[in-house]
Amino acid sequence: MTAGLLVLAASAGLFFRSRSSRSARKVLAITGIIALQVVLSGYLHDAMPSSIRAGASSMVSTASMLVFLPVALGFGVVAGMRAFSARRGS
Repeated sequence: MTAGLLVLAASAGLFFRSRSSRSARKVLAITGIIALQVVLSGYLHDAMPSSIRAGASSMVSTASMLVFLPVALGFGVVAGMRAFSARRGS
């Protein structure tokens, strides 16, 4: 619960336009995501029997990367188009 709240609080800071604390907000968001990943990984390891724990952990890691990569690429494309249109309109 605490890690989830940390991720939400850190992510909320990414929507403000202040340049002075942009790096700090990004570091805070990444730290929150890593903390959430550690907590959720602990839940997974507690729930699985030891005979399938390594395989299940590997599968979840692979699945999360298969979801993360297209989302990250899509975000980059949208952000790039938005930056291009902002430069073009100025």
